[in-house]
Amino acid sequence: MNDSQLQILLCPECRKPLRSVPDFREGLVCPVCGMIYPVCDDIPFLFKEAALPAASPWQEQAETAREYL
Repeated sequence: MNDSQLQILLCPECRKPLRSVPDFREGLVCPVCGMIYPVCDDIPFLFKEAALPAASPWQEQAETAREYL
């Protein structure tokens, strides 16, 4: 996502601006709620059902896998 698109996206839970996830180009994070919203084919899925907590086991596994690649 480019910066102009990112500027208009807000967290659906707390209405704070979203940020791109460092080292993970397929998601947007809310720095206030700590939720990660997936982005697929440049389309953000801003539904709470699609969100993952920033400290989820899935993210920890992805970080571990990156260390071995």
